[in-house]
Amino acid sequence: DNSLSLINSAAVQTTAEYQAGDKFNDISGHWGKDAIMYVYGKNYFGGTSTNTFSPEDNMTRGMFVTVLGRFSGVDQSEYSRSVFSDVDVSDYYAAYAAWAYLGGIAGGTGNGRFSPNDNITRQDIAVLLYRYAQKTNNDTDLSDSPFNTFKDKNDVSAYALEAMKWATYNKIINGSRSYLNPQDNATRAEVAQMIMLSLIHIG
Repeated sequence: DNSLSLINSAAVQTTAEYQAGDKFNDISGHWGKDAIMYVYGKNYFGGTSTNTFSPEDNMTRGMFVTVLGRFSGVDQSEYSRSVFSDVDVSDYYAAYAAWAYLGGIAGGTGNGRFSPNDNITRQDIAVLLYRYAQKTNNDTDLSDSPFNTFKDKNDVSAYALEAMKWATYNKIINGSRSYLNPQDNATRAEVAQMIMLSLIHIG
C-alpha cells in the first residue's frame, strides 16, 4: 500500500507532522515513512518507545481502535467504564474499545471479551474503516472493478467482501503486486498508510 497519490503532499508536509522523522530511528528509508510521520504528527499514533515506531510490528485490536478513536476525536471521559471483561479501565485503549463497540464499529470476540492484544488482519481493518464510514455518514461508494483485479480476491472472507471492495475502490488498500493479502496481519506502517489514505473518504 505505498501509493501516496491521493494525498496532497503540500498538505502533509508541515513542521509538526514531520517531527517524527527526527524522533524515530527506525523509519529512515522505510516505504511508509511519509504516512508514519503524518499520523504521528496528527497524534493518531504514538511510538513503541521514545525513539522507535516499529513499522513492521503487527497492529493489535487495542492499537487500532485507539488510532481510529483519536482520528475521530473521541472524548475519553465519556467512556469511563469498561464494557469488556479483558479490558481494564486503566488500559490506554479502554475508552476507545468502549466507543468502538457501543458505536457499532468494532464487535467483541465472544464471552464478553475484546481480545485487545490479538493481531488484526488487513481485511478486518477494511471492515472497521468501512463501518466507521457508514456510522459517520461518510463516503461509502464502492465498485467491484478494482477488487476483481486482485489475484487473491477469493481469499477475502464473506463478511469482509463489501468492505474490501470499498477499500480497494477508494484506494485505501492498494495491495502489493496484484495481491491483497487479506488474511495477513496488518503492520503498523500499513495501518498508518490506510489511515492517511482514508482521510478523503472518512475525514
